Amino acid sequence: MFTPFAFIQPFIPGISIPSVPIFYYVAGNFGGFKEPTFNRIVATDLSGSIDTTFNPGQLGFNGTVRCMVTQSDGKLIVGGDFTTYSGSANNYLVRINPNGTKDNTFTATLNSSVYTAAVQSNGKIVIGGAFGTVNSVTVPRLARLNSDGTRDTTWNPGTAGAGNIVRDVKIQSDGKILAVGDFIAYSGSTRNRIVRTETSGTIDNTFNIGTGLGNSAYNVHIQSDGKIITTGAFAIYSGSSNNFIVRINSNGTKDNTFNLGTGFSQTVNISSLQPDGKIIAAGTFTTYNGSSNNYIVRINSDGTKDNTFNVGTGLDAAGWPGGLNNSISYDPQNNVYLASDNVTYSGSIVPRIFKLKPDGTLDTTYNAGAGLNRLAIANLVSGSRVYTAGTFTNYKAEGATGIAKISDSAILSSSFNPGIGFNNDVWAMTKQSTGRIIVGGAFTNYSGSSRIRIVGLNSNGTIDSGFNVGTQGAGNIVYALATQTDDKIIAGGTFTTYSGSSTFTTRLMRLNSNGSQDLTYNTGTGLNSYPLCILARADGKIFVTGLFTTYSGSAINYIMQTNSNGSRDTTFNVGTGFDAGAFGYTAVTQSDNKLIVGGNFTTYSGSTVNRVVRINTDGTRDLTFSVGNGANQSVNAVALQSDGKTIIGGAFTTFSGSSVNRLVRVNTNGTRDTSFNVGTGLDGNVSVNGITIAADGTIYCLGSFTTYSGSNSRGIVAINSNGTINQSFTSGLGTASFNNTGQGFTYQQPPNQIIPV
Repeated sequence: MFTPFAFIQPFIPGISIPSVPIFYYVAGNFGGFKEPTFNRIVATDLSGSIDTTFNPGQLGFNGTVRCMVTQSDGKLIVGGDFTTYSGSANNYLVRINPNGTKDNTFTATLNSSVYTAAVQSNGKIVIGGAFGTVNSVTVPRLARLNSDGTRDTTWNPGTAGAGNIVRDVKIQSDGKILAVGDFIAYSGSTRNRIVRTETSGTIDNTFNIGTGLGNSAYNVHIQSDGKIITTGAFAIYSGSSNNFIVRINSNGTKDNTFNLGTGFSQTVNISSLQPDGKIIAAGTFTTYNGSSNNYIVRINSDGTKDNTFNVGTGLDAAGWPGGLNNSISYDPQNNVYLASDNVTYSGSIVPRIFKLKPDGTLDTTYNAGAGLNRLAIANLVSGSRVYTAGTFTNYKAEGATGIAKISDSAILSSSFNPGIGFNNDVWAMTKQSTGRIIVGGAFTNYSGSSRIRIVGLNSNGTIDSGFNVGTQGAGNIVYALATQTDDKIIAGGTFTTYSGSSTFTTRLMRLNSNGSQDLTYNTGTGLNSYPLCILARADGKIFVTGLFTTYSGSAINYIMQTNSNGSRDTTFNVGTGFDAGAFGYTAVTQSDNKLIVGGNFTTYSGSTVNRVVRINTDGTRDLTFSVGNGANQSVNAVALQSDGKTIIGGAFTTFSGSSVNRLVRVNTNGTRDTSFNVGTGLDGNVSVNGITIAADGTIYCLGSFTTYSGSNSRGIVAINSNGTINQSFTSGLGTASFNNTGQGFTYQQPPNQIIPV
């Protein structure tokens, strides 16, 4: 999860500002715009409407929520990867009052993640996870707390505790505790991924698991008769074949009356025991006991498939990622609530939170709207309230999944409808003269239709069938796109095939305007690694920079230019290029055809140039452009003003020795323009990933920030030509915002593309 980074710029020097709003296409891996903010936890009623009586504050959790459980008084115990809740320090575990406020009577501090929690009848709380200490005392990965969060010293797992992550815990009616996970030892004794402890925390030796489980277990359940169900990534229990599910007698032996046949074809990532003893399982499997079941199935209490539970075509393949305990829960009417990363169920759109009727069919009366923008991991039903938690930062956002069209007054365009948008990251975007938008990335689906890593869109957001990339599309990620004057498209990325062909497709290729491959662009054996930035030059040549060190067998360090036929342009002499292991991320062409290039490099052709350089048309360094000490960290975005000055953004905090948090403007000679005052700049350990400049001089920045010079500016900000924030670009949350996790820009991430609309 990170911020938008591809931005098409409506900047045409000399054109007057129209009276109607200017619109911008913005793409990335965001999931909402001007959204109701619910940072990783939200409460809804049974119909999907937001429960406004539960208020976690705008800040919510600062990291993933992995588990939730309710106490008898309605308070929530929540564990995960977070270190704050609602702005207050809470290391990996917190108790929340029914109104969403933090319960300050509960104080527990851990040193790492909590994956699971269970509440005993006496109010004590058992937790498992990756932690090694509780309140500064060594208690590896499994612990019991008193009701106030202090460590229960009467429960002693020994100093060795569990030898690896504990993923699920359950408490038997006699107070004994069952734990499963990745561990192969508990309290110094071999216990392969499952253990039962006495009420004191010591190993229960009457529970004889033999050699235990052959791989990780993700869930464990206790039936009303005391038998135990566990599911996960294992295929063996105590030497016997059990494909990803097993039922165990109360003494630890395998229950051979549980008839699973050949079991699951792949991992069960989540399972849940219904009140009637049936089991719902979901994961990466496509069959159960030889019968087709796409990623979800219900099993009868005897292990046979329950054919009365009709899942249709099941879940989409993107859901239920391994290692994350997604969630299944039930209401008193036996309706099923699922939290996941799925976006379809039996062909219907279900954005990460959805409800099934008891017969397995989708309950279409459950109105989650646009749903969650990112993964849901945990959910539970408590009375008439459904709690959902995970990695998401909004619920029922304005529609903007991976791509959006917004105006210069921060209004989302209703004429652009991407439907459910992209199912994975967008990395690059460009536009043809016809108005067709070309988008590339890691996605394999757009608005419910298969589109493999590249797609052409109409101006209203629908798929343009005239841009035909075939059923196989790009063979791997598309990181960079550029449009030539003849509307042909240059594409770069990690792909080595296109539409099933491997001819002239090794990480760089040219497409005709209709999406078919242009074989007149002969790249030979292509690049040995992928490009991050491509510019189509006015003379038909193609500028490329990225991670590569050879092109068609010829050595070239991270930067080059090709002729219009794909051969290397040897008149563009970059010398030794950038320093080893350093790359260009972003580039822009000046009116005199010189290039300004930014990245993480510190030298160009042997000369010191810290992360930004201007290059002459013949490839040599332009010595008239001097940035002094340059940027102290990477430059990820550059944009040219009509007066020739350059806006530079990235992860840097100083530029030419002056403090400038992640944004600076330089004069035409490379010196810092001190009239551009960014104040305190952009907050925290963040980055500017994209910049575009409007005809009126307004500067739009995209990135992983949440504030600009002290003002709320989450993910996107508009800046006046003097560096002050443009307050007219606003939403109900302050400056218009995308969801954002504060994740920085790394060398794998490409620059923004700056193309006139």
